[in-house]
Amino acid sequence: MRKPKANKSTEAGAPETRDGAITPGQRSLMFKAQVLALLGDPSYSTVWEWMRAGLFPLPIELGPRGGRSSTIAWYADEIHDWIANRPRRKFGQHEFRGRSAAEQIDTSQQRRAQSARSNTE
Repeated sequence: MRKPKANKSTEAGAPETRDGAITPGQRSLMFKAQVLALLGDPSYSTVWEWMRAGLFPLPIELGPRGGRSSTIAWYADEIHDWIANRPRRKFGQHEFRGRSAAEQIDTSQQRRAQSARSNTE
């Protein structure tokens, strides 16, 4: 029989949750790699621009203040709330650039019909 795996813990003794987020007390923290993976792996520069524009929650620093080597993390509940409040895409509501797919299909069918007529004449 296999032994059950013990929970990993950080240096401060906070246990990790099943998704890898660290839970100090009641709120879980998510690190940059976890947040990016949850968002579908956008580049960090994209997330940085969202933060600068006020469109994404700001992280907290977990190291020396203002240091380049400080680790950043987000509260998991803020990230999950942000995702839950994203607008839902509706079918047929996106913008087309140029002709619609239906127009492209009609045009190609018309071209085939015209070329078939010219070949028979």
